[in-house]
Amino acid sequence: MSRGGYTRAGYNLVDQAVIAAPPAKVWEALIAELSGASGWWNEKNSFTPTHLRPGTEGALTEIAVRPNGMGKPGPELRFTAKTTRVVPAELLRMDYVKGNFSGSGTFRLRPAGHGRTSLSMEFRASPEGWLKLLARAKDVGAEHSLGTAAAFRKLNRQFGAGGPAAGDNPLPSEAWEEAWEEDAAGRWEGVIRTEDGALLSVVDRKPVAVAVGVGATGTETGTALLIHGWGGCQKDWEPVAKGLLRSGIRVLTLDLRGHGRSSLGRAALSLDLLATDAGAVLAGRGVQDPLLVGHSGGGLAALLLAASPPRHSPDTRPVGVRGLALLGTAVHGQQVSAAELALMGSPLFSLVLGIPLLAGRILATTMGPRGPFPGRMDVAAHLAATPPPVRRAYFSLIKALDLRDEASQLSFPVVLMSGGEDRVVPPAVLHEGSRSFLQPLVIDVPGRGHALHVEAPDAVVAAVREIFNEQAANQPATGYGSA
Repeated sequence: MSRGGYTRAGYNLVDQAVIAAPPAKVWEALIAELSGASGWWNEKNSFTPTHLRPGTEGALTEIAVRPNGMGKPGPELRFTAKTTRVVPAELLRMDYVKGNFSGSGTFRLRPAGHGRTSLSMEFRASPEGWLKLLARAKDVGAEHSLGTAAAFRKLNRQFGAGGPAAGDNPLPSEAWEEAWEEDAAGRWEGVIRTEDGALLSVVDRKPVAVAVGVGATGTETGTALLIHGWGGCQKDWEPVAKGLLRSGIRVLTLDLRGHGRSSLGRAALSLDLLATDAGAVLAGRGVQDPLLVGHSGGGLAALLLAASPPRHSPDTRPVGVRGLALLGTAVHGQQVSAAELALMGSPLFSLVLGIPLLAGRILATTMGPRGPFPGRMDVAAHLAATPPPVRRAYFSLIKALDLRDEASQLSFPVVLMSGGEDRVVPPAVLHEGSRSFLQPLVIDVPGRGHALHVEAPDAVVAAVREIFNEQAANQPATGYGSA
């Protein structure tokens, strides 16, 4: 999977795959390739060590990239990498000290179970010299990620498997997961694999008192799944997540496919597919009676997850939901012009969002509110980091959208929250859509814009807690299947 993009500060990319070999073997293959083996890395690249082997601190490696292919006419990128940190079979960091890039490239290896390795490359670098001009016209970062993904696929085949990054291996019907982190406080961070090979980055947190089993206050109220909107990521939910955890609520967040640290997968993008992804996350983590919280487009996926019959994966759709909270979500009536889609698909838009003054003005005009708020630059950064083709594809999903029939099917508590200065889904549009629900609670938040989970986290936490309080005496809904 890959994430990131180009901002004023440079490229911030992470590409990852699960390799069908243990870390020691993958490490050997990596060091051999960086030493010039030319066995599996992108054939457009070459590595030439000039001082020590790359797996030794202080080593220098000359890297050349010919976008048109080695031995073919065209431009050539050259830069020198110095190995600055080595943890055998775990981590290799190379700093780019001269040439067309400055910054660093870091390889990380983690055990993924069953003799496999989670291999990632973090590319945090800025173009230098003439490449600065090329980067304004060509998505060099996307080319880097495509090349890295192809290399990881080739390495996987070298070990006799297709792997999640390869896109050509048979996929299990059940959700697949890899734990990156699980600590005493009840935090699990990892990826869940979908049926079409997408890897969804997920964080699952339990209230500390519950996780460590202390005191009578350790009763877990329930579980909330938080789904971000287009151009966001799960980090946007951090203030809300902390508030819910303090209230005794277990919190799951995910990066939608193509956002944050999640990959796109092979299936054609649709709202129904996103709803199925959310269901796979719940099934993979063994959640039985969630409350779904969605922001903007993420609310549409949450609504479909709760109301629509399964189309892709019958085993991962819910048969019962505790409640639904939608923040700045319009179930119908939203329009997306060709000009807006072109803007979302433009790399130039990402560059502009990397300039704080311009980003603040753009978001105040397009999202609201007029005044600044803590977290606005984070919203801009996450929107900029979402690859332009992904942004365009997601915004295309809401053209001529009408989910009023699905909304009318919901019999559990529904809360709709509207920012008084929301310019994406104005209060009038949200209120009109609220008529489709049976008995919704509509909450207006004056002076706030579209990003309510960032601008008014306390109000969102209070609304979610209200749903849990209302449902406290009810019998839990039927679950999603076994953990």
